[in-house]
Amino acid sequence: MSFTRLLVTIDKITLSSNPDVRPGDQALTGPAPGSVGGGLAAEVDGPWAVDLAHSDPNYLPGKGGPGEEAVPIAALKSQNRNGNQSFATDGTRYAFGFDSCRQLPRR
Repeated sequence: MSFTRLLVTIDKITLSSNPDVRPGDQALTGPAPGSVGGGLAAEVDGPWAVDLAHSDPNYLPGKGGPGEEAVPIAALKSQNRNGNQSFATDGTRYAFGFDSCRQLPRR
């Protein structure tokens, strides 16, 4: 099976600090082990419609090897929900999240 179009709509992309507060509980992030919530580091709001079946030279190489592409949607230059601090570059892990939303009808 192949698709000429595969549209998904996403909204509210988030990056949260310390995704390993409680292994196995993806909803729990935080600034320190054992803390509850408070881990939101950055957020950008959409919505965006992304065609996952379309290849584009502007897409980034994916981690899965040849043929896999990552679609650039937004750029976060700082932790805009955490005092605009810079993102750590020391191997600190962040959790990535997004909301899926229904596609609105054309007007």
